[in-house]
Amino acid sequence: MLVGGPPGCADPSLMKAYARAAGAVLLDAPASPAETGIPLGVVGQLFQRAAGAGVSGAVDDGLPAVIRQEGARLAAATNDDAAGEGGEVGFAVLHRLHAALLRLSESAPVLVVVDEARHADEASLRFLLFLARRVREARVVVVLAESDAHTASASTAPAGFHAELLRLPHCAHLRLGALPPYAVAGALAEVLPPAQAEVLAADAHRISGGNPLLVRALALDHLAGRPGNAVPYGRDASYGDEVPYGDQVPYGQGSYGGHLSYGDEPLPHDDGSPSPSGDPVLAPGERFRLAVTGLLRRGDPAVLRLAQVLALAGADAPAAVLGRAAVLPAPAVSRALHALTEAGLLRGERFGHPEMARALREDLSAAETAELSRSVAHLLYEEGWPAATVARHLLAADTGPVGEAETAGWSGERVGWAAGVLREAAEEAGARHRHDLALRCLEAACALVPEERRAALEVRAADAAWHVRPAGVVRHLPRLLRAAQDGRLATGDTTAVAWHLLWHGRFEEVADLLTGCPGTDRRTADELAVLRLALATVGPEPQTVDHPAPRTPPGGTLAPTAPLTAGTTTPAPRRPPATPAGVTTSVPRRPTPTPAETATLTPPRPTGTPAATAVDPAPAEPRSQCLAVLDDVLRDRIGAAEAEVSAGQALERVRLGEGGAATAEPVLSALLALVYADRPRSADAWCERLLADPGVTAGPAWRARLEAVRAESALRRGDLPAARRLAGSALGLLPEPAWGVGAGLVLGAAVLAATHTGRLDEAAALLARPLPEAVLRSRYGLHYLHARGHHHLAAGRPYAAYADFAACGQPMTARGIDVPGLVPWRTGAAEASLRLGEDDRARRLAAEQLDRLAGPAGKDRARSRGLTLRVLAAASEPGCRVALLGEAVDLLDDDGGGDHLELARALAALSHALNRAGQLGRARMVARRAHRAAQECEAAGLSEELQAGKDDPRPAGPAASGGDTARLSDAELRVAALAAQGMTNREIAGRLFVTVSTVEQHLTQVYRKLNVRHRKELPYDLNTGLHEPA
Repeated sequence: MLVGGPPGCADPSLMKAYARAAGAVLLDAPASPAETGIPLGVVGQLFQRAAGAGVSGAVDDGLPAVIRQEGARLAAATNDDAAGEGGEVGFAVLHRLHAALLRLSESAPVLVVVDEARHADEASLRFLLFLARRVREARVVVVLAESDAHTASASTAPAGFHAELLRLPHCAHLRLGALPPYAVAGALAEVLPPAQAEVLAADAHRISGGNPLLVRALALDHLAGRPGNAVPYGRDASYGDEVPYGDQVPYGQGSYGGHLSYGDEPLPHDDGSPSPSGDPVLAPGERFRLAVTGLLRRGDPAVLRLAQVLALAGADAPAAVLGRAAVLPAPAVSRALHALTEAGLLRGERFGHPEMARALREDLSAAETAELSRSVAHLLYEEGWPAATVARHLLAADTGPVGEAETAGWSGERVGWAAGVLREAAEEAGARHRHDLALRCLEAACALVPEERRAALEVRAADAAWHVRPAGVVRHLPRLLRAAQDGRLATGDTTAVAWHLLWHGRFEEVADLLTGCPGTDRRTADELAVLRLALATVGPEPQTVDHPAPRTPPGGTLAPTAPLTAGTTTPAPRRPPATPAGVTTSVPRRPTPTPAETATLTPPRPTGTPAATAVDPAPAEPRSQCLAVLDDVLRDRIGAAEAEVSAGQALERVRLGEGGAATAEPVLSALLALVYADRPRSADAWCERLLADPGVTAGPAWRARLEAVRAESALRRGDLPAARRLAGSALGLLPEPAWGVGAGLVLGAAVLAATHTGRLDEAAALLARPLPEAVLRSRYGLHYLHARGHHHLAAGRPYAAYADFAACGQPMTARGIDVPGLVPWRTGAAEASLRLGEDDRARRLAAEQLDRLAGPAGKDRARSRGLTLRVLAAASEPGCRVALLGEAVDLLDDDGGGDHLELARALAALSHALNRAGQLGRARMVARRAHRAAQECEAAGLSEELQAGKDDPRPAGPAASGGDTARLSDAELRVAALAAQGMTNREIAGRLFVTVSTVEQHLTQVYRKLNVRHRKELPYDLNTGLHEPA
């Protein structure tokens, strides 16, 4: 019997099962292409099975030796024959083999099965033909199974073998195809319980196409449990999620649109988990993948080759086109497609399941993958397919460096077009925020191009790396800087390099590049002007200054502080350092920059000059507006309200997905302008909005910067838990080298949050991290120094704290950006002075800071004024403190929307002042409110201090008159009692579930009946006997 059919379908398994059930002797041998050159190899396998059949004396013990000797003779004859035809099997050997099978059939029927017989050696096939002619009356059945052969090279059978076999009257020709849906359940039932097989039959047929070999493999995978490494239907795990394969979407919906990834249409549920209906679902696993590759590798090489090309190319092009990449003529492509379809592997020109394509790709060696991918890429390029489609196959080819590319089959001409295609694909991927894919394309293009022509591509690779692997930018900078200095980069590429250098604190090199860049057109001039303004707001002061770093006084307990920069000085022991140079007792409210600063760092503002000047940023440029807002805030030119409007207008127009590093610094500047202008909630709202932008979600660089701004904003709202969480999140998004000078901002926020929540060890560990020297020369370094000063203060090191605060003041005054909103260094220095007993110095510093907030731009900065008044009160005479602290509380409260930490501090100080003034009832009330505020912001040290005061058993002032309170209604009494505890109108309304207006009306009646003018005068014991409503 001759059994044929598509790959995997010409399966004699059913006959074997029947033979075993009937008690027949089964002799089977699988033929392999690798053994076609071994004479009598298949015959040897058959008689080895006969020897193990368990029939005593049926097989001559000397027969295996005869087979080996005859095989060796035939092999030697083949080697000696110039034509390569060799000799034929001797008749005596054929007769002896035939006789052995006849003797074996005397005891039981014999079934001889040769799988993929077309791969059997010629000598074995001649014996099988000899046997077929002589077994008509014997109890021997010979079954030769083989999948269809579509090319002459696909079969080793001698000429006329099949025709001679089919001429025999007792020879049947049976052609098998894929199983119909109703028959799949029976195939599954050979492995699985019948009930389960019925449930899974439809799934199995859909996945396998009815191929018996694949159906059985599915059943075995299911029996073994959920398969390892199973990939959900419609996804691909062989190359990660970066470059999905086209065979995951219907033909015509993939790269025909020129995209690197495909549609997001819903795909069938096929990941091995229960379906929505609760029925079990089959999921192809390792056995399924092995079955796919096995049936194709045993079949026609032309079919295998086309299947491999289709697995790599997916739906990128019609199979007729891809057949050229497989080096197959059109008729062979058509026949191979027909065979794959008949075998159930293809639906149209697409694999029936992604695991089929995955199995074929994983079965290829690296060399085979590279060869086929190059062929497909070049073919698609010549056919005019989109760059994105071609680039995907170039990436799969993994061409390697340019020298290796040529030895791997890439000519110089091919290297040229491939680099161009990869660059075009990278631009498209970047526009779609697929920066990871853009980086892969650009790195592959760089590897193809000689080093002397690589600079422009490397600039774009650095820009792409900024989004997804920011630390990788650092390795590009030395080469890019040399290229820019040598004039091998265009002006636009030079400015792109300058933005990266700026972030990493290489300010002098940025200035040098700007000096050598000609503004040849308006766009270039605008970019240079924006970069100059960024350098002015981020970079160091005009001249290097020495930062004092005090050491431990003799006999003291203060820990030494590491010097901030080279050339530090040591103050006299036991006394605070002198006021920094440039800091006087009467600092002008709006300092004027020096001529050198104006000439070298700050570009002229566009006031009254023509709009088309070559040095000013274009007024419509949103990045220049972002930087200008920060510059105005830092130089105290505009108030908070105007800053909020201007920053919002600029941020509204900026496009985060364009520019990368060239956009990040301006956006960061606008957000920090809001923070410095005491508008942290506005900065928070903008950060939330920007975090939803596709350009931000595409990589960690943007998210890390925005999280750092949110952490700083949370600090200035007194939300210490949020500040600590956000700063930790930002630090976790980027490795340390990627932070550049921005490390000062995020580390400063993390240190302050840890310090204020009482986690001094955590803050010390953050301060122990290595910090580039350039950070301390940048504006971001001021945040770090300010935070370190507060950590020193909390750790009992006032000398070191004063030095850090003074180190903030020097560059701020030198650059004309001495505004408390940046960092309130004067109040920090004043607090350190108070610890050192220098009350006069503390009072002078606080008064200077208050003076700087007295102008129009500073009047609406409530937080800065509130914390300054708190420190000024601490340095003032006791009789002045209550009034100063009362005003500070009003400024910091802002009806619950101010700085909760500073409010708790001001309330605590006010409680102490009231207690000292003998107003014990009000002191107790304010202390309770301060304790609640400290607990809300998790200020551990302050909360513990206030708790100790709260537990003081001493009586606190006079009680309310029973006659007075008797005039109050129950509702008025409840409102008055909560107001006496220090709660705001909004808090009272929320507590009692009434409106704020109702609370205000009740308080008006309370004030009238009790003859008081303010809630501070309310009796402390109004809550005696008060029961809150249920």
